[in-house]
Amino acid sequence: MKALKFIFIGLVSLIVLVVILMFVAPTDFSVERSISINAPKSIIKEQVMYFEKSKDFSPWHNMDPDIKDWMEGEDGTIGAISRHR
Repeated sequence: MKALKFIFIGLVSLIVLVVILMFVAPTDFSVERSISINAPKSIIKEQVMYFEKSKDFSPWHNMDPDIKDWMEGEDGTIGAISRHR
């Protein structure tokens, strides 16, 4: 019976703590990341603009050698879609 009492008190305390944190914790947050690359903009643009070149630095292509890729639209243009399976 004492064990049930401690479990109940623990659960109620946890619920009260969560409710208090809901009112105290901030509701807005943002995450920003930046990196400096020591290379000309033209080289960076060529690497980032084309989906075909993303295979060189994508960790998923290294993990799964049997991955299937296909493109919709013209690579490097607005609206192009790269799909993987």
